[in-house]
Amino acid sequence: MDIVKKNIVSIIFGVVALVAMIASIWPLGSWNADLDKKVQERSRVASQLDTMLRRSRKLPIVALDPNQSQKELTKFPSEQIIESGRAARTKLQEESARILDVAVEMNKHDLIVPGSLPAPYQTEQYRFREEYKPAVDRLINDVLRAGAPPNAEDIRLAQQKLWQEKYANQIIVINGVATNSQEVKAAFDAEAATVPAKLRAQVAMTRGVYVNPDAFGLHPGITGAGAPPATSIWEAQLLYWIQHDVAHAIADANGAAPIAQAPVKHLIRLNLQPLFVVGGKPGEPNGPNSDPGPPLTNLSPTGRVSNRLYDVINFKIQLIVDAARMPEVLRAFSHDRFMNVTVVEVATVDPAVEATRGFMYGGGSPLVKIDAQCEAILFRKWTAPLMPKPVKTALGIPENPPPGA
Repeated sequence: MDIVKKNIVSIIFGVVALVAMIASIWPLGSWNADLDKKVQERSRVASQLDTMLRRSRKLPIVALDPNQSQKELTKFPSEQIIESGRAARTKLQEESARILDVAVEMNKHDLIVPGSLPAPYQTEQYRFREEYKPAVDRLINDVLRAGAPPNAEDIRLAQQKLWQEKYANQIIVINGVATNSQEVKAAFDAEAATVPAKLRAQVAMTRGVYVNPDAFGLHPGITGAGAPPATSIWEAQLLYWIQHDVAHAIADANGAAPIAQAPVKHLIRLNLQPLFVVGGKPGEPNGPNSDPGPPLTNLSPTGRVSNRLYDVINFKIQLIVDAARMPEVLRAFSHDRFMNVTVVEVATVDPAVEATRGFMYGGGSPLVKIDAQCEAILFRKWTAPLMPKPVKTALGIPENPPPGA
């Protein structure tokens, strides 16, 4: 023991030398790498904590006001502030749900024949076939108060009526001989020549808008014989809903004014395929039953595509309108309706040329013909329950969706 005490310094140095010799050959590289990795991880955590502590915090915007700015949160969020945030979030969610309900109610349309969708009995199928065309005719005649230039038969009947009511009883017959037939005939011919212009003016001053005979097409799957299938009824009903909204938009723009004074003079055509704009296959991110994704402007000007919230239909419309009132005409399509005019092409119209074809548009501002690409939105909340099974399958919609879907 005394030997140890006397040589303690030598022993310590010897131990140190032995440890140094062992460390020089021991595999410490993995320990160093692991230690370096832990240091880097903790450095990142420390940096994140420091960023979180120094970051400026703002109160969330919970009001539907585009002019509202975020306010600074001047103190660390206490339990009371967090709870008030939760309450504000819940309130905003409830208000959003109510807004959606109002939008759905505005967007909702009735069936031409109750019970004709989604799985009609044969009785409803035949009723739809019988009532489909009269429903479209009511849009043309009752909503639009449509007119057309008089044709040759209209003019002939009007001239015949003029002769019978005004001139036939003016002929004087003495001893079986008409003594003034030439004079009466000359007077009749002079007035009969004015009948076409009078008929055209009558249409312009009593009807709401000119409508071409083929402007509102009928679905070919309905007008034939037999009971139309549910998918054809669905497509015809889609077509009718768009026609319904277009007709009411034009009627709202024109009001009670006749053609000569109305902003919309002439509905030339309305073209659409009753198919939805989709961005991908069912199950894909931009599929027809996915959440609304980023705009796909390669498919439509707005970039909207069908999703689990709503479906998108594109259609084209051609009108002749008063050039000075074109903005109010375009606004009428989106006012209280889920339709947008996305692209407009404008060309001038020569009223004199149109007059030779029988269209009397009235004086005033210049006229333009607009070719408009439009978009309509139909919310799934009311359309999905009406979709036949093949339509749901094509869109990837479950037959029995979970509650709230």
